[in-house]
Amino acid sequence: MALIFGVCAAIGMVLGWRSKVLVLVPSTFLVACGVAVIGAAVGWKVLLIVGVLLGAVVALQIGYLLGIAACAATRSVFRREHGQIAAARVVS
Repeated sequence: MALIFGVCAAIGMVLGWRSKVLVLVPSTFLVACGVAVIGAAVGWKVLLIVGVLLGAVVALQIGYLLGIAACAATRSVFRREHGQIAAARVVS
């Protein structure tokens, strides 16, 4: 289960780095289907599948938020290092 949560968090970080928030809708659906299929294949009980599904969706969304934060931090550092903030102030 920890592997599922870790993979979902990593996928969420990549999505947060590269995509808009609307990408969470289909990715949440895909995670739910994947967890349901894996849980049924392994032979988990329904309550365990639901619990893992909720945990995986939460991990996906937390990863997405971390990806957004990392992207914003990287962009602000890049702008400071290359003087783009000072140039933007002059133009405005």
